[in-house]
Amino acid sequence: MYKPSNLNDVIYWYNNIRPMVSKNHTLEDDIRPIGDRKRKWERIVKITANKYALSDGTAWHWYGGGNYEERLVSHFAPITWWRDRKGTEFVRIRNSPYSHASSFCNFMRYYLPEGMHLDNTTLYVHRIPYHLPKPMHAYRFLSHTQYDGTVKPAEHKRLDDKYLVFRKEDGGGYTLVSKKFKKDVQRSKVDKHAKAKHKNDILELRTYIETMSGMFIKPPAHYRSWNDPVYQEELAAYHDTLSEAYKCVIAHGKAHGVLEDNKYFNRDTVIRKPDLVKLCLRDSEHEVYYRFAYITWIQTEGNSIADSDAFKRWRNRFNNHMNKALGLVQTYTTKVDV
Repeated sequence: MYKPSNLNDVIYWYNNIRPMVSKNHTLEDDIRPIGDRKRKWERIVKITANKYALSDGTAWHWYGGGNYEERLVSHFAPITWWRDRKGTEFVRIRNSPYSHASSFCNFMRYYLPEGMHLDNTTLYVHRIPYHLPKPMHAYRFLSHTQYDGTVKPAEHKRLDDKYLVFRKEDGGGYTLVSKKFKKDVQRSKVDKHAKAKHKNDILELRTYIETMSGMFIKPPAHYRSWNDPVYQEELAAYHDTLSEAYKCVIAHGKAHGVLEDNKYFNRDTVIRKPDLVKLCLRDSEHEVYYRFAYITWIQTEGNSIADSDAFKRWRNRFNNHMNKALGLVQTYTTKVDV
């Protein structure tokens, strides 16, 4: 039986599972595997006559195996069903504390109520998304014995509240009755005040690249045969030119103390060091300016410009590239509804 849709389904399921009895377990342990009996840690736990938990066994070993407490089972279980005195049914959904938990994902796919689907930290209830954050691990709330035999006390006395509780409606729907979580999203923005100081230098470099692009050595087309001697000559000339450009820029940075001497620098990352970029932008009369412009043209795929639309896209790429190269992009975290 999969996808229980109400508490009666869970109770019927529980009553029809034969408890495990072996040299390790007695009938009083009441271990009723939810699926394959070899996976006994995935079980249905009867907490009270009107409250049942579907446990994936994530935290069993932290609170005594079969000698569990009601508050711990109902808290750490991914799915808990109960009925109040008025006969209203509720289901509580809790996520896994692990980043990669394939067995947990399979457990939730099989046993979440009908109409629910969990995708990482997003719980879909009849296609309506809810953010379900990752909770803290069980060992943070419970004292436990470490490998060296010492007992580590609990880090937190209060259990976390990172779960969602839904009320089961008569028509088969679910209504959220617990607090709604917002999702942390990484956003980025450009420091406009800092960029204003380099605006003229950036525009001058862009104009210089647009003027000199016809003289830059383009990388040869990849669809040509490798055995073509002309293609090999063009490819060698391109790589030699690009390598010399990087060497010139790095040497210029070391000569002016921007880069550490006697240290190797990856050529794809060194070109985005803000101090080095600022130095190259200032020395517009130096040979390094041409080299730096050529590298920037290659990194922004200036050789792919074929029409006016492609030219506009290149200007956008150039702008984004310079924002990152000058260290003008700031990242921050904000909370949003899913």
